[in-house]
Amino acid sequence: MNLPQPNQLCRQPRSVHTSFVTASLAIVLLSATSTMLPAQSVGAESANVIEEIIVTARKREESLQETPVVVSALSSKTISDFSIDSMEDIADFTPGLLTVTSGVGSGGMLTLRGIGSGTPSAAIDQAVSVVVDDMQVASMQIRNSAMIDMQSVQTYKGPQALFFGKNSPGDVLSIRTADPGEEFEGQMKTGYEIEADEWFVQGMVSGPISDNAAGRLVVRYTESDGLLDVESGPFPESFGGRAPAAESTFARGTLILTPSDDLTIRAKLSYNEIDGDVGGGVWVQRVYCPFGAPLGGSLPFNCKANGTVQIADLPQEAIDVLAAAGIDMGPTGAHDNEQWLATVALDYAINDDLTFSSVSGFYDVYDLQPYSPVFGLFPAFILPAPETDHTQFTQEFRLASSFDGAVNFVSGLFYEQKDLETYLPIAADIGPAIGLPVPFWLQVANTEYDQESTAFSAFVDITWEITENLELSGGARYSWEEKEFAGVAGFIGEEKNDWDDVSPQLTLS
Repeated sequence: MNLPQPNQLCRQPRSVHTSFVTASLAIVLLSATSTMLPAQSVGAESANVIEEIIVTARKREESLQETPVVVSALSSKTISDFSIDSMEDIADFTPGLLTVTSGVGSGGMLTLRGIGSGTPSAAIDQAVSVVVDDMQVASMQIRNSAMIDMQSVQTYKGPQALFFGKNSPGDVLSIRTADPGEEFEGQMKTGYEIEADEWFVQGMVSGPISDNAAGRLVVRYTESDGLLDVESGPFPESFGGRAPAAESTFARGTLILTPSDDLTIRAKLSYNEIDGDVGGGVWVQRVYCPFGAPLGGSLPFNCKANGTVQIADLPQEAIDVLAAAGIDMGPTGAHDNEQWLATVALDYAINDDLTFSSVSGFYDVYDLQPYSPVFGLFPAFILPAPETDHTQFTQEFRLASSFDGAVNFVSGLFYEQKDLETYLPIAADIGPAIGLPVPFWLQVANTEYDQESTAFSAFVDITWEITENLELSGGARYSWEEKEFAGVAGFIGEEKNDWDDVSPQLTLS
């Protein structure tokens, strides 16, 4: 058996939508220009006027030209004009941002300006923090859910330890989903992508509910046959010549309440489900074979980056073994992913000079991806079935001033509680090891662990407007975090550790 060389294996690259012909249809039922978009143009009466982008890199609304942070911002118009609805699309429009999908429970990785965590483990906090509607989400699984119906995308480059704190040493990617406007609007759109034989339909309705309430609902359904061609093998009928097939359902509801002129409450609830026929680990193709093309079972690998793979079905004996362990899958594996994201943001003007803000967030994701790690048409001899469940709760309180004088401040408290449970039964064919002439499948391992973490931080930033064109700001954040690990993952037992840190920042602009 020829083992793969280090430079012979490469995951199928994502499709770049500009290289395919994409047909889309948008039908606007009733529309009106929203007056609540934070990244819209201000007073842009012609195409020659540079629009003013409002960003929140310092937890307050500021002009992009005034904030002392390197920011890449995508406005709602750019998002709409270019149909940006995925992390890959965001990367196409953000210099230095790279993203990759992972076939394990982490969901993927982000790298910005060459900085990233470098591991797909679901237990590792990413170095690039993703913030959705002011909630810092601790899992890259969010890349599969939060990208629909976005209002703005802002990338804050450089360490953001003062205002965002936890898990932001390598930049922050902040996503704001769309809010309802002051007038009623509705939209239906559909699209078809030729290469993956993928189509979607999306509907949206938005507008005022009463004098003090407005709502928005967006629903999307997507179905795809997959980007890859599957070469003929012993069981090609399972794939239908294309893979990996999947369908997804997404919905988000937004409710904005204004009980008084001083109080605004913004509540959002998102749900996303992905149902696929294979796990992510099997879709690997050889793109370069300098020592000759090895056999992928009965056929040699073509060693070309042409979107063609060779894969054998999974033995029924292996499927039965994992079914006894509670894992439900078919002859090609499975990919089940379910996510819930809820945020409630409250802004209360105590008086003309002080504003109190509260952001509560809840995130839960379940992911299952059993797969064969064997490349080509060789019969599978090992079958892992990673199953993860990640739950997170965050709470942030902020107090900000807007005095007429030269000195103002922003201060805040942050709390996070999260729990990650991983279950990994592994089935293997031990027949050859015990001298049997036929396959004999057993569950040979069952890795389980639970990681709980608690984090707390407090920060304050003081800004001094020395002159009309000169500003000095400085502050610090104190952070404390504790993690506890328990289970069977290389050892049996428990481990607990905690860390604390003070992060100062001084800026002259």
